[in-house]
Amino acid sequence: MTVDFRINSTLIPLLLLSIMVALAWFFYRRTNPPVSSWLKRLLFGLRAVVLSLLVLLLFEPVFILTSTVTEKPIVALLADCSQSMALTDSQGSRQRQLTSLLASSTLNSLAQRSRLETFAFADDLAKLNLASTDSLSLTGQGTDIGRALERLNSRFEPEELSALILLSDGANNLGKDPLAVVKRIKVPVFTVGIGSPEGQRDIRLSGVLSPSVAYSGDRLPVEVTLQSWGYAGVRVTVVLSEGSKELAQKYVTLAGDGREQQVRFQLPVRNPGLHRYQASVSVAEGELSFQNNRQRFRVKVLDGRIRVLLVAGRPSPDFSFLRRALEREKDVEVHPLVVKKGNKFYQGRFPTSEKELRKFNLVILLDIPRSVITGLPEGLITDFVDQGGGLLILGGEDAFGGYIRSPLRDALPVSLMPGLCFRSGQFRLELSAQGERHPVTLISENPLESQRMWAQLPPLAGINRLGGVRPGATVLAYCKDATGTSFPLLITGSYGKGRIIVAPFCGFWRWDLVMWGIGRTNRASNRFWQNTIGWLTAPRDLSAVQVGTDKKVYRSGERVNLQVQLYDPFGQPLPAATVIVTLTQQGKQHRQVQLKDCGGGTYRAQIPRLPPGTYQVKAVAWKEENKVGEDRGEFTIEQYSLEFQQTRADYELLKRIAHQSGGKFCRAQEFPRLLDELPLEKQKQRQTRSVRLYSYPWILALVLGLIAAEWTVRRRQGLL
Repeated sequence: MTVDFRINSTLIPLLLLSIMVALAWFFYRRTNPPVSSWLKRLLFGLRAVVLSLLVLLLFEPVFILTSTVTEKPIVALLADCSQSMALTDSQGSRQRQLTSLLASSTLNSLAQRSRLETFAFADDLAKLNLASTDSLSLTGQGTDIGRALERLNSRFEPEELSALILLSDGANNLGKDPLAVVKRIKVPVFTVGIGSPEGQRDIRLSGVLSPSVAYSGDRLPVEVTLQSWGYAGVRVTVVLSEGSKELAQKYVTLAGDGREQQVRFQLPVRNPGLHRYQASVSVAEGELSFQNNRQRFRVKVLDGRIRVLLVAGRPSPDFSFLRRALEREKDVEVHPLVVKKGNKFYQGRFPTSEKELRKFNLVILLDIPRSVITGLPEGLITDFVDQGGGLLILGGEDAFGGYIRSPLRDALPVSLMPGLCFRSGQFRLELSAQGERHPVTLISENPLESQRMWAQLPPLAGINRLGGVRPGATVLAYCKDATGTSFPLLITGSYGKGRIIVAPFCGFWRWDLVMWGIGRTNRASNRFWQNTIGWLTAPRDLSAVQVGTDKKVYRSGERVNLQVQLYDPFGQPLPAATVIVTLTQQGKQHRQVQLKDCGGGTYRAQIPRLPPGTYQVKAVAWKEENKVGEDRGEFTIEQYSLEFQQTRADYELLKRIAHQSGGKFCRAQEFPRLLDELPLEKQKQRQTRSVRLYSYPWILALVLGLIAAEWTVRRRQGLL
């Protein structure tokens, strides 16, 4: 133990102390009557000690007591308790492997050498009692490794955790990318792979791609994606149905080895309204799981087709590829215009009246210079959007330059910068937190798969720098330059009854052509344009309250993201209100949730772990004591769990988590050797305690006692 003495000042106390001692000596240099020298020294000592103590207490002295304590290192263990851990594959029962590890002598030895904290996780985190692992419940309907790591790390002080052990099959299907999380928490993660990474005999319907909106009389394009393991050459049936009615079927010979196979349908749609469909593939003998053989999807059927006016500032690869992508959609009618010299068009002309422009549902401006915008009748495009039309503005070398002096500036969800703002280079689009689940940028039913698909796209060739994002707008994606500065690349907003997307980038033709060149497909690009057109042209009643969810059909285990948008009587976003959402199922109230005010008139809530079924949503909003209004919606949780989407153990993810965090990976049977890899050195903790003398009553008692002692001696000796 070490002792340190601190005082608020050093020089002044020493000076005062010297003066006090000198005064005490001067006072007892001569006494009346005279006394012996030893008595003089005693009285001088008592007076000097009293004066010294009073001076010291005046400057609040503190004793710092420091000691070093040796403690065991803290090790946390995370056990995966999701439904996929209940599967049996070529390596046997995953549950048996997990319970065996939790009851192993290796773990007992680890508990003796460290302070072991144990937790269970699936889509959330909970404490785990090792004494009851025989009855371990593997019922989690999703696996969110990133959330488990974050919540676990928050339970400890920074650098308090020595290591973290993760027992899992690695089949992550919810939440944030765990690789991004381990970068932040800075704790070595030692991963233990449970289950077989080789594909067990299984057939999986991994995705359904279809427009969310279709038009009566058209054929609805539906693309079903299959994967299979161990069934190469086997013939199966893929069926589309609505309720109990079979609508279409096709026979497919499976490729096996996990290879994706697309099965395409053209489904006739006639009756307007909301249609609930199901895609399914027949069950084969010996499948690991049949719960991943079906998937539901919903389509809203409307009257008529989407008419799109596509205006390009010049012929370009972006124009060619965008036009081709739109023309592939059976329910989209494209009217292309390309500007030539003198702000004329190669063919046709831009509508010059509101009546002509209202024939279209959507206007797309691709790399349009200001001269073309200002050559149009004042306010023509803004009035079109205000009355419910959709507007998509794409970037390029001439785009946005001078728009700040055009009527468009007031309608856009971002402010503009004067002059040209184009920058060429390599710019990789990154999704924002809102973009990970927004209907425009969610290009796969699985949000994590959607993020991976975006990450695989090649970089863009150029961007336009814009100003700040306006209240009520949403940034779905951004990019960073070499300095780490972020620039918004995909911004959504509304104006009047219409919707607007600003996408200040170019070179998106690469998302199509380059993907084919590297042996992949343009599936991500096609889905993005489908989503964009659907969102911009979806019927939008600008009522005071608008409730919605990020998806219409969820898999069991997925979190439901509720959003309510509020508007005042003038169509402006309404903040600081109270929004209550009630969920009912089969006529019975299931739960009630108050949404969080996220600014810009937007209110959100996330609801985890809802049981399967169709839910009715009722949102009621209040501003102080006045009711703003209400709205209703609907979504479905299907029986098919996320846990059966990927039945193979993902050792690659576990290896990357371990490598990125500074830990190690091993298989379940190699668990005993992990003990030698863990950082189990005893930790020395410094413990410091401050003792403030002036706060102790006995110090005052000591001073008073010394004064009393001096007074008693002086009185007995008859000193004046």
